[in-house]
Amino acid sequence: MQLLITLIFTFSFFFQTSTDLSGKFTKKDSFEKKMKFSTSEHRTLEVDLVSGSITITGTDDENISITVHRSIKARTEETLVDAMKNSSLEIEEVNGALTLYHEVPYRDGNGVEDKTWFRYGYNVRYDVDIQLPRQVNLELKTIERGKILVENITGDFRVTHINGDITIENISGSGSVSTINGDISVAFRENPKEDCSFKTINGDITTRFQDNLSANCSLNTIDGELLTEFDVQQSSKQDKEDEPKFRRVGSKKIYKSGGATRITIGNGGPEFSYSTINGDVSLLKQ
Repeated sequence: MQLLITLIFTFSFFFQTSTDLSGKFTKKDSFEKKMKFSTSEHRTLEVDLVSGSITITGTDDENISITVHRSIKARTEETLVDAMKNSSLEIEEVNGALTLYHEVPYRDGNGVEDKTWFRYGYNVRYDVDIQLPRQVNLELKTIERGKILVENITGDFRVTHINGDITIENISGSGSVSTINGDISVAFRENPKEDCSFKTINGDITTRFQDNLSANCSLNTIDGELLTEFDVQQSSKQDKEDEPKFRRVGSKKIYKSGGATRITIGNGGPEFSYSTINGDVSLLKQ
């Protein structure tokens, strides 16, 4: 079963048009959609935006609720009309795979933002809020002007941002989280059973786990500190002289102020990789 919906926002929806103080023309409108997965197994959600926020909330309901807010900024009335005509958010559900794709002319063939979008004279932002059954695997991507927030999901995940924070709460699963300019915060309802990766350049990385965590961790920061509330031991891949030393600050142990280290928590297990340049790395207890 295939369901394809292209959201073409027309005058039948609420909107407002104005000229801001810088002379740009703007338009805002909203859309809501109710639907269900076509299958009860192997469910996935992919959201791929150029600009905007993504909010995902898992529920015990089989219904899917999608709320979309679109904002357009354009140099002229003519380019505003072009934006209304040539931008869309495509929604497709095929055999349990739900995809939302931000379609605009300034994306290249690989779905990456064309950095010369300004040549078109407009920018289109979609803020997406989705409530759906909690048992679902996630692949989320946005580039700018927004945050990513995920709550109450059971499933694996790959979450990617460029300019913004990523927050994941009450999740059970394994995967990767990355941004360039932003903080990462992930709180696990159940400890991951597979490898995980957390990466940013300018921001802090904070992860929270259950008390019975067992994992091998690679921690790397240049301008920041490595902190944990767990008891750790020397990694088997580490020489004795490199055994991590720490100082205490409250319940936290600070293992290094800048640099890289490997630690083993509990009996060891999946590999957790942490990397930032300007920020702290924290492994905390729930």
